[in-house]
Amino acid sequence: MKKIYIIAVVAALLSSVLIYGFLSSYDRKNGDGSVNYETEKVVVALTDIPANTTVTDKMVKEVDMPVDGIHPKAARQRADVVGSVAKDDIVADEQLITSKFVSSKNGGASLSYQIAEGKRAMSVEVDHDTGVAGYIEAGDLVDVIVVVDGSPAQKVGTEDRQNMEVKGKVTSVIAEAVKVLRVGDEGYTTTPLDVYTSLTLELSPKQCAKLATAKEMGKVSISLRYKNNNRVIHGGPYSSSDMIKE
Repeated sequence: MKKIYIIAVVAALLSSVLIYGFLSSYDRKNGDGSVNYETEKVVVALTDIPANTTVTDKMVKEVDMPVDGIHPKAARQRADVVGSVAKDDIVADEQLITSKFVSSKNGGASLSYQIAEGKRAMSVEVDHDTGVAGYIEAGDLVDVIVVVDGSPAQKVGTEDRQNMEVKGKVTSVIAEAVKVLRVGDEGYTTTPLDVYTSLTLELSPKQCAKLATAKEMGKVSISLRYKNNNRVIHGGPYSSSDMIKE
């Protein structure tokens, strides 16, 4: 008798669950039998997007999609992907998954995706003296200065330094207000004073050629600019005699 009572209770519970499910489904239906799904905005491709393409606003659109069908990493607004680069081919109407894109703002992305169009990345070795004592960080603006052998030693006369012999050196600023892409081998430092031995700069092709020549001919130093100071001065070249002129 007790067993029959338990079976009856279980059967009643199962019936209640089935009825609740049916009624819940019925409540979501319209008069024509269609079902009301909960939807949210998601970004999809408006056209096919080839790999390594920079996404523009005209390539994407926002659509309403059932919540159950939205990928956890799907872009929810255009700004999530516009301006980023697609890592793989994407077909029209495909949900745009944020992990399939890289952005120049993403420090963890491949360096090649962080270089501005028309620019190049080039590294230069620095030490405590030539690298501003470790204070440079990725994103800073710097000038590149080179000192090379110039004319032979010459005698330079000034009002209080008559016939001073000066060894011929020429100092030039070969690149101004260039962006630091990476600091050191890992591309970041944990504190501003970490020691690094190289800087990777964003340069024009011509500036790259100048820097390559400068590294072969003389000593390269880096000077740090105020964060938003991108003014180009075109300083130099300065000879050894200029250094002692008042």
